[in-house]
Amino acid sequence: MEHALWRVLDAHASGDALIYDLAEQKRNIYGNRIRPGDVVLDAGANIGVFTRKALWAGASKVVAIEPAPENLECLQRNFAAEIADGRVVLYPKGVWDKDDVLKLRVDPTDSARDTFVE
Repeated sequence: MEHALWRVLDAHASGDALIYDLAEQKRNIYGNRIRPGDVVLDAGANIGVFTRKALWAGASKVVAIEPAPENLECLQRNFAAEIADGRVVLYPKGVWDKDDVLKLRVDPTDSARDTFVE
């Protein structure tokens, strides 16, 4: 079940991101702060590692904020049922310290390296 999150990740196009993401889960870098019923923001959701953890912890809703097209496609596929149920809301934008328009630089070899800053 834990690895179901990765069923649509293109390993070739994402470099070592899968290994890195699985290592983050194993080390539990996100901690245990989420409580049942919480509404959670996942800013820079990538492919949904933290989104999945929040749902497993009992979050009633996760707003997954992610600007990268490849990652959004993964989120849509990985969380289709949760999106349909209203438990996951995708917000296809980036997070910044002010209202602005920035150019997203897409790394064609590793979607985890997509960035708004150089």
